[in-house]
Amino acid sequence: MQKKVTFKNNEHDMSGILFFPDNFDENKQYPAFSIASPAGAVKEQIATNYDSRLAKYGFIALAFDTSHQGESGGNPRQLEAPYERVECI
Repeated sequence: MQKKVTFKNNEHDMSGILFFPDNFDENKQYPAFSIASPAGAVKEQIATNYDSRLAKYGFIALAFDTSHQGESGGNPRQLEAPYERVECI
């Protein structure tokens, strides 16, 4: 199961996909991961591959676009700013 989500990071609106285990029970606690894709990639690429597999092993996992990338906010677009990327993660 997966769900599109948005959240705030500093002044940027961030876009992500939450992956849940197959037998997800909202009354239970689960270990979780958040994975951002490498420079120039978006959440639907590398992060989604890892997160969908983590969910199969019982984790909740968040794949998200970092600031200035994909569906997340930030101008200029496609900016690679290491100091901002660290704050995203």
